[in-house]
Amino acid sequence: MIVGDEQADVDNSQPISVCDICSNPNDYDGRRIIITGVFKRIFHGSILEGCESYPKSEINVRLSPDYRSEKSVRKAFASLTRKNQYAPVEVVARGVFRAAKQGECFGQICAIYDIEVNEMLSAKPFHRSEQTN
Repeated sequence: MIVGDEQADVDNSQPISVCDICSNPNDYDGRRIIITGVFKRIFHGSILEGCESYPKSEINVRLSPDYRSEKSVRKAFASLTRKNQYAPVEVVARGVFRAAKQGECFGQICAIYDIEVNEMLSAKPFHRSEQTN
């Protein structure tokens, strides 16, 4: 439930996968969640992936004005993308999820999902076998 500009939190201490969100996007629309997925920089932005079972499951990523992360997470992310800024990184993040309404889309890839990230909680190397189907 959204009241004014305040987002209701989904009660999830365990991260929700991109697949789980894509299977029931309306359950999370407008809510603050903890999500896990594969972060990728693309030419004009960033996305979260991690679900080959759903076509168009990419989630556009934006950093909120109050974005933060622990120094250890920033260092881990920087070291994983130092040689290749487009390298995929397995992340856990907290933010507000949105599902596009009819005629709407997000970011340069015109994604049907969007997350405004408030906090990056972890970053680790991505291994293809970890991607959820």
